Amino acid sequence: MLRFFRWYCKPDLIEDIEGDLLANFHRTLRQEGPAKAKRKLAIQIILLFRPGIIRIFNLSGFQDHFKLIQHFVISWRRIKSNLTFSLINIGGLGVGMAIAMLIGLWVWDELSFNKSFTNYTELAQLYQNRTFDGQTGTYKIVPQPMSRD
Repeated sequence: MLRFFRWYCKPDLIEDIEGDLLANFHRTLRQEGPAKAKRKLAIQIILLFRPGIIRIFNLSGFQDHFKLIQHFVISWRRIKSNLTFSLINIGGLGVGMAIAMLIGLWVWDELSFNKSFTNYTELAQLYQNRTFDGQTGTYKIVPQPMSRD
């Protein structure tokens, strides 16, 4: 029963009230025996279950979980009612995210060019545009050394 009391009682009141409950329990134990002492302790703990002593329980996690489930239910119903529109939107979102990731990979590759060398800030990569039979192509070229290093 004391575990139940510690669970519902405000933390700043537990020590004082529990001390009084245990003092009454030990006095009843000496005078009337263990069975009656346990019964009186249980009755006292139940009678202490009132608004001034009950701790405030944080239910925000439960409420957030409930809200999240409700949002998913409503979203699923709207997707089912407008299936074609939803598939176009979801497909477009997926393609857009994939393209954004590919562009990010390309930028990362360009920025990490030759970082393995100690003087990578002085290195450059050259491209050359050439036209053959009306088609233009871009090629990497290897120039003559541009510095003595």
